[in-house]
Amino acid sequence: MKEGEGYGIMLASFFDGVTGKALQARNEWRSMLLGAFLSASRHANMIGLYPLSLQQVERALPILGKGSSATRRALGVLADVHYAFYDLDTEYVWVKEMARVRLVLEGTPLSKGDRRRMGAEKLYMRAIVNPFLGPFYDRYHTELGLTNRRGSPPKGESDTDSNPYLIPNQMGSTPSPRTPLPDQEQVPDIRDQETGTRYQVPVQEKAAAPPRLAKPVENPSENVEVITSIVVKDFLPYVAPNIDFGDLSVLVKSRCETLGIAFDGQTIRKAIESALFRAQLKTARRTS
Repeated sequence: MKEGEGYGIMLASFFDGVTGKALQARNEWRSMLLGAFLSASRHANMIGLYPLSLQQVERALPILGKGSSATRRALGVLADVHYAFYDLDTEYVWVKEMARVRLVLEGTPLSKGDRRRMGAEKLYMRAIVNPFLGPFYDRYHTELGLTNRRGSPPKGESDTDSNPYLIPNQMGSTPSPRTPLPDQEQVPDIRDQETGTRYQVPVQEKAAAPPRLAKPVENPSENVEVITSIVVKDFLPYVAPNIDFGDLSVLVKSRCETLGIAFDGQTIRKAIESALFRAQLKTARRTS
């Protein structure tokens, strides 16, 4: 067995976990299938950062349809839910949480002599230059004991309102805008399982983003407005009907981790509720 192989075991939680639920809510069977393939194919490795051409995908999954447009669209959806990211130029894919799952990382650094750490470091250092080297380091350097950050420097304040990667729906050197899918034209019904509260926000009535704020601070309670802006711009226009408040919270937390924004549970709740209230208020004003 080659180094890095043997980790392509499909987890049962893929389908009923947060990502699986988000994809099923969108009625995106192609993205569900592609997501499973990316984590369990013979091309994958244990850190989830590996080369994969669109031709290889299409040969393995002809059911996705002829040509690369369907594959690219499916990849764009996977990027939207922050499951996996793809770069057309280098033909590299990064399944963001694959290293955490496959290596059973629990937030604490692995010992220097741990074979998981050594194997992961070798795979990281052997990868050709691609856009995900820096983000991978930022996500895993503490747990994997990585000391050499490859790729571009961390993105600065000017990038906090954009996807830190090259897609969703990348069709060339310039990302194409995201457009709601047909099933997303319905009214999201976000339910908080703890309180029973339901929030209904027509997707068609996109709430205006709050004014651009200064760089996020270390105190989570002072980042409510920053996170509210992220919820308004990156999630409300695309959330599927009947998404659970808790699932939305998990997605928002993942986004904050990616951007390096300090948060806690109370801050996330306040930000989501604020974003939902602003969207409802704008809708009410338009219909009055």
